[in-house]
Amino acid sequence: MAEAPPVIVQPDAASETALDANHGTATNASESAVTVQPAASHDGPSDNAAEGARGGGQDAAATSEGDATEGEAGAEQATAQTKKKKSEPRIIVPFNAEEMDELIKQAFTLVEKECEKEEYDNGRVKVWRSLVEDYLVRKVMGLERPFKYCFYVSVMQNSGDGGNVVLGGYCQPDVDGFTSGHWENESVLVDVVVVAFSVQ
Repeated sequence: MAEAPPVIVQPDAASETALDANHGTATNASESAVTVQPAASHDGPSDNAAEGARGGGQDAAATSEGDATEGEAGAEQATAQTKKKKSEPRIIVPFNAEEMDELIKQAFTLVEKECEKEEYDNGRVKVWRSLVEDYLVRKVMGLERPFKYCFYVSVMQNSGDGGNVVLGGYCQPDVDGFTSGHWENESVLVDVVVVAFSVQ
C-alpha cells in the first residue's frame, strides 16, 4: 500500500482572539484556520528504487543463466570422462591358485603343531578349525586382491573309513576360481576348500 505524501501546514492570515483565563489578556488562539498544501512529490526516489529492483532482477537472471551454463559444461565433461573410461581396456587380475595353495600349506603347519602331541579330540575340533580359518582370512586380507573369499574347513577323525567333501556353486571361470588342500596324520583329517569370487 502506497504511503500518503506528507503535508505542510501554514496558518491563515485571519486569527481568532481568545481571552487568556489566567492573565485576562487577548492572545491568538491555537485553533487558527490553516491551509493544507501537499508536499513535493517523492516519486523520484521511488522510481529509482523500482529501477534498481528491476536491474537487480536482471542481474540475478544473468547469474542464474551463467550457473546453468557452467552446470551443463560440468555434466558434459563428466560424461566425456565416463566414456573415456569405458573405452579404455580393463585389466583383469586372475585368481592365483598356486599362491592360495601355499597359504593353505602354511595353515596346515599350525594344525600339525597342535595335533602332533595329542590324538583326535572332538572337543578340540573347533579350535583346530579356527586356526586354519583365521590364518587364511588374515593372509588373504594382506594380499589385497580384487576377490571375495569363501573358506570351507573340515576336521574329522582319521578312523580309516575315508570321507568325501562335495561343494557346488555358480561362478565365472574366466575371473573366479577355487582350490583345495588336504592334510592328515594318524588320528586327524583336515580338508580345506577356498572359493574366490572376483569383484572387478
